[in-house]
Amino acid sequence: RGKNLLEPSNTSTLSSIDPMESFSFLDKKREMLNASRVEELTGDLNQENLTAIRNLTISGKSWGLDAAKHFAPTLRKMERLQNVDFSDIISGRNEDEANEVLKILTEQLTNTSLVSLDISDNALGRKGINSISALLQSQANLEKISFTNTGLAPEAAELLVSILLQGPKPTKLKVAHFYNNLLKEEGAKHLAQLFSVSPLLEDIRFSATRSGYIGCAFIGEGLRSCQNLISLDFSDNNFGKSKAIAGLVEVLKNNPKLKVLNVRYTEMGDKGAALVIDALKDHLHLEVLDLSGNEITEEIAVALSRCLQNKKHLKRFLMEENELKSEGVSHISRGLLSCQQLTEVDFSTNECGDSGAYSLLRNAHGKPHLTTLKLNGNQLSEDALRRVGALSSIYGLEQALSVADNDDPEEEEEVSPWEWLPITALALILQDISDQQLPLTSYIHHARSLAKSQLVAQFENLKL
Repeated sequence: RGKNLLEPSNTSTLSSIDPMESFSFLDKKREMLNASRVEELTGDLNQENLTAIRNLTISGKSWGLDAAKHFAPTLRKMERLQNVDFSDIISGRNEDEANEVLKILTEQLTNTSLVSLDISDNALGRKGINSISALLQSQANLEKISFTNTGLAPEAAELLVSILLQGPKPTKLKVAHFYNNLLKEEGAKHLAQLFSVSPLLEDIRFSATRSGYIGCAFIGEGLRSCQNLISLDFSDNNFGKSKAIAGLVEVLKNNPKLKVLNVRYTEMGDKGAALVIDALKDHLHLEVLDLSGNEITEEIAVALSRCLQNKKHLKRFLMEENELKSEGVSHISRGLLSCQQLTEVDFSTNECGDSGAYSLLRNAHGKPHLTTLKLNGNQLSEDALRRVGALSSIYGLEQALSVADNDDPEEEEEVSPWEWLPITALALILQDISDQQLPLTSYIHHARSLAKSQLVAQFENLKL
């Protein structure tokens, strides 16, 4: 989870206090808190300066009833709080005590005007939502909410949305995270109502929600009014039906400034992926694209390659666990040639074979920021493993290939990448020069940087 807290500025051994801004625990160990322990952890707080605190996090420790009651008067005085992180504060408590703790702590904040509230990693359910209802009802300026991994079922989602919709509309929400919940179709329908009156949304995480394609279709409809989306995470959902994928496509077309799209494991197949790719053709700001685990084949590889050609800001491109084979990987890798900002490329488990791996590695060369190129699970031959190892060393990749999923690492002997250069890697490099019409000097530079004088001599003596 992303945090909104500022960096601490003092040297307290138990807590972090910036007199002008923030409070959090320096002691990050998980523990069950009682009143005496809370007194130890918060003893550095100056009661006269509590109104200066803007950012508060008390997450990662389990608050008992006496602990909550002890801290309540202090919390009540933090009237100017803006960002609150109450994630993971009732772990290990029985339901009644947990809900009472939530009620006590959140009710102390009803006199605040929060911008951000993170209540993630707490087992809420409908009773938990009811426990924090007073706080939710009092907030008219919330821009960021996170209910990740809170066990939200449809009835809990219904109550949550009904409370939030009691405030001004349209809402001021910009960030809404609901990862790993039990929303199903009805829960998704309720959240869609909230999204439909939140046109300022920029960051949505609606993943692993068990919503099915009908629920995903509801969410698509709810986001129709949103035209400011920057990050969209729909992973681990079902877009395998036409209505669901149509809603996603419309959302994409309405948000050309999108930077992050995660639709891994969404059952879209070639048909759905083709529609998504077409919708992304003019998205020039895309930085992260994850299409993993969607049974995508080489049939749409050419279209995807063309789509990537104008993605000059793309940093992470993930295609693991598809069915691209060598032809598909080769086509797509050519589309990545113009993506000079790439840091990570993942084609693991795509049945790409040796030729697909060679093509990908050649086309990955010259990317100044690329450090990770994953090819695991592609059943490469022993010869290919050696060649890829040699080329990855020349190209400066930290992780071109982990042998673990391709062969038995215990049976692989230690091989110097330079052992195979005269026969294999050099030939591929020369082919790369010919295919891409890149200057030989760029390869000489790489060789020099690795202090391989013999290889440099071979390059410099070539008459091309």
